[in-house]
Amino acid sequence: MFEILQQIGEIDKSDLIDFFNASNKLVLGCEEVVRNFNDLKQIDVVMRNLHTIKGNSRLFQLRKIM
Repeated sequence: MFEILQQIGEIDKSDLIDFFNASNKLVLGCEEVVRNFNDLKQIDVVMRNLHTIKGNSRLFQLRKIM
């Protein structure tokens, strides 16, 4: 846990806010797909959103998310 907090503390605050805002929107998109699931193609949306969060976390060296 300390390692995660240390990593977050080293990131520019405005960049971190952007990361969490973008990640939150992507997670909400995943939740929407799960609630209204009716087509296997929708799994692509969830996978793409999760992959984007993973990639964005790599930019900030947030290894526990990657």
